[in-house]
Amino acid sequence: MKTRIILTAVGAPGAPTIIKALRDDKNIEIIGTDVRDDVIGKYMVDKFYQVPMGTTDSFIEKLKEIVIKEKIKVIIPLATFELDNLARHRDYFKSELSCIICVSEYESLKIVNNKARLYEMFRNEDFIPKFFIPTSLEEFERAVYNLGYPEEYVCVKIPVGHGSIGFRIIRSDIDEWELFTKEKPSNVFISLEKMMDIVSRLERFPEIFVSEYLPGEEWGVDGLINPNTHKFVSVSTRKNTNLNLSIPIACTITKNEKLQEIAQFIASKFKLAYSMNFDFKYTKDDVPKLLEINPRLSASCILAVKAGVNLPLLSVDLALNKDVEIKYPREGISVYFYRDAFFIE
Repeated sequence: MKTRIILTAVGAPGAPTIIKALRDDKNIEIIGTDVRDDVIGKYMVDKFYQVPMGTTDSFIEKLKEIVIKEKIKVIIPLATFELDNLARHRDYFKSELSCIICVSEYESLKIVNNKARLYEMFRNEDFIPKFFIPTSLEEFERAVYNLGYPEEYVCVKIPVGHGSIGFRIIRSDIDEWELFTKEKPSNVFISLEKMMDIVSRLERFPEIFVSEYLPGEEWGVDGLINPNTHKFVSVSTRKNTNLNLSIPIACTITKNEKLQEIAQFIASKFKLAYSMNFDFKYTKDDVPKLLEINPRLSASCILAVKAGVNLPLLSVDLALNKDVEIKYPREGISVYFYRDAFFIE
């Protein structure tokens, strides 16, 4: 008998490669969901359902219907904004519907998904960048200068976001004409004056924080965590050699024990579970600093799959309480993400 799983947010950028990875097991049937109807993942799964927004109660009710109707055993979420909602209901799905949601505990996610709270939790650790959480425009300006502006670049972020949403780099040497003629409109650089003007127009000061700019190499840690022991069943580190804003478009499996140790320390502290992605960047003095944690499968996990560690499939096995062999990826494998086309006739 085949195992039926739900893969949410199949319109996400990483969905096609994750679906392909799951296809390595012919006994798995994939039921895809997404808030939109016309998404590429719809045409790659065995069955598709359009669902309400992942933050709503109606989303959970719709998932319950699908789980019962399709006899679903495992749910793998791909969208960050769905995670809190799923985590709040994971015990119900397990006890009442015999369905495992591959997600960490709600109380942990409330911190992990909020960069400001995450940084506060580990404020005294070496792997946290210098940062400030201002509560007024005056505090914001003072924090920017305390981080070395105008000689140094400074990062400004919203606590809860993904990709480059709610992220800018403040710099004093912006040449507006140079940006206009040589950069795409999606660049992340902004002047302090323009950023302060944006904030000053709001009715009340927003929830933002500023942190030091990290000019060094960017790395990622992709791993699978046992939900009972909170230890890595498998972990791989990759050096991102080319990025489009915050999205890796070229990366290589390269062993980095220091980053693995930090990731395991955090995973144990928060009792994290299942697939997890940690992003790091190095200072000019070659010290690794944590950027963010994505407590779900990431698009870049396909590199680990190619290196012999099929994180999507291992997630299903772990959820079904199967014996999961500890796996180590082959080093030196690179991936290049590029635009391709998928045709429907």
